[in-house]
This record gives sequence, structure tokens and C-alpha cells, in this order.
Amino acid sequence: MLSFAESEIVALCIESVTYGFYLLLFAACLNILFGRRKENAMNVRLLAATCMLFCLITWHIVIDAVRVVLAFRSSDLVAGADLYYSDVKSVGSVMKTAVYVTITAVSDAFILYRCFVVWNGMLTVVAFPALLFLADVGTGIAAVIALTKLNPSQNFYVKEQARITETFFATTLAVNGLCTALIAYRVWASQRLFASQNKEMKPFSGFSRIIVIVVESGAIYSTTLILVVATYVTQSTPAFNVFLDITSPIIGVAFSMIIVRVGLGVSPDDSRSLVSSMAFAQNYKSTKRSTTSTGMASTTVAGSLAVRPEDSFQMRAKPSQSTASESNPDILGMQKDDEFSLQDATQKITFANSHIVA
Repeated sequence: MLSFAESEIVALCIESVTYGFYLLLFAACLNILFGRRKENAMNVRLLAATCMLFCLITWHIVIDAVRVVLAFRSSDLVAGADLYYSDVKSVGSVMKTAVYVTITAVSDAFILYRCFVVWNGMLTVVAFPALLFLADVGTGIAAVIALTKLNPSQNFYVKEQARITETFFATTLAVNGLCTALIAYRVWASQRLFASQNKEMKPFSGFSRIIVIVVESGAIYSTTLILVVATYVTQSTPAFNVFLDITSPIIGVAFSMIIVRVGLGVSPDDSRSLVSSMAFAQNYKSTKRSTTSTGMASTTVAGSLAVRPEDSFQMRAKPSQSTASESNPDILGMQKDDEFSLQDATQKITFANSHIVA
């Protein structure tokens, strides 16, 4: 069985690999967020959350690296390194815990915001998750404070600390699980209603793409959190150290996957799943096409997903000789005499979808 110090080294190695993957997704996020400026105003809040998470996650891995160096610099023996790590109220330990709690708070705030937007600002829906979020932040702060009051001979598993820590992990898991379920249901209901009114579309094609983003991204973090809770409750210290340390970059991965996958859209050979929402579909079908520009106003359709005013977009008219429109007359409900470019429509639809989901 690994010692405390050895488990910290293993945790740092795995955390570094996960962090490297997160860096790739973070770069893709920035590319997508800054790329939107050409067509719409940048989502400043989303950009701020993305950059804040990056700074915090980077800070977390730097703290872990510094602690490993200090632990083995003070002693060449594993026993000496274990003694260094056993001081849970040291500056490094408390700072690491505080950064982790902050990362969790930012991540939970983001998923709560997504839930609020997808449910069209219905306070009754997000009221309970919001209370759980406040409890999550409160217990996280309490866990950090309690850590500073432990005696040098005590560890994470003493009764007072364990009760607060377990509550913190439980509320975090509850917020993520509940918000993910609410988002998944909202998207499923909207796509089902859309498919019933558009028989020419492949059933649930759009739903399949969006549900992968919602469920899989949430499941990555939730699964890791379950493992953290399980190893903490069973007092399996080496495994707990590993899962706890990799949780921070995994939060970043889950956060970034939502932005990247929506921004990239689907593969070119599945163009039927590019429809963003029922709001677009009903506006598109009810509006007469012409060679002039046609504005798509934001609407709320049949209690489904809502497009906010700042997320409206323009469909530019193209000459009737567009080969894309003629070769794909049935895609997105287009008829053969439609004078719109499918490629341009695809870009606009994917852009609108990113705002709806995020």
C-alpha cells in the first residue's frame, strides 16, 4: 500500500496528465469565445468564469508541485515526507483546500446559471438548487476554517472535520446531479416537441447531440466526486489523495467540454442534427424567404428553450444558385426554392445553439 507521500506523487503525476488535457480544451474554449465576436457580442460572464477556473486550477497544481518539492527536500526518507504531509494545518495544506473550495464554487455557480438560462429564468425551478449551492459554499468555507483549528496530531478524519467535509462533498454532488438532471430533462422535452412538429427530421438527432454534452460532461465530474466521497468515508488515504487532486482539472475538463462541443457542433455527415431550438424552427418556417436579409427575433416557444435578446442572429440571403441549398432541399425544412445557403445557416444555427445550452 502506498504511503501518504507516495500517494501525493502519484496524484501529482495523474493530475498533471489531466491538466494537460484541460489546457487543450481551455485553448479551444478561448478560440470559440473570442471567435463569436464576429457575429455577436462576447459572453463576458462565460469568459470570466473560464479564465477564473484556469487560474485556480493552475494554482492548485502549482501548490501540489511545491508541496512535493518541500516534502522531499526536507528529508530524503519517505517517513520524513509523510511527517511533512501529516501537518494538515500547514499553509500549503490550508491554501490547497481553499483553492479547491473556490474551484468547486465557481463550477457549481456555472452549472446553476446554465440551469437558470435553459429553464428561461424560472426561479421556482432553480430555487432549491440555489439553496444547495449556498449550503455548498458555506460548508466549504467551514471546512477550511475547521482545518486551521486541528491539532498537529489530528488528521482529516477526526469527527468534527469529517462531518463538515462529508457535508461539503454531499452538497456539491447534489447541486451537480440535480442541475444536470434538470438541464437534461429540459433539452429532452424541447427536442421531443420539436421532432413531433418536424416529421422530415431524423428523430431525436438534435437531442442525441445535446444530451451527450449535458449528461457526459456532468457525469465526468459527478463520478469523480462519488469516488472522492467513497474513499474519504472509508478512510482510504492514498486513493483519497489521488481522486481529490485530479478533481480540480476534471472540473475544468467538464466545464470546457460543454463550451467546446457545442461550439464545434456535430460532424459534417450529420447535418440533420444542426437545429438549435424550436424557436429557430418555428420562426424559420413561418417567415417568407426573400433575397433581402431576414432578422430572427428571440422568442419563447411552447414553454421550450428561450433565446435571449442578445443571442438573436441574422440569416443572410444567398443567390438562388446556391448548390448547397439545391442539393439538400429537405434539410432544416428547406424547400427547393429556398434562397438560403445551407453552410451559412449551419454556422448561425450552431452559434445560436451554443448560447441556448450555455
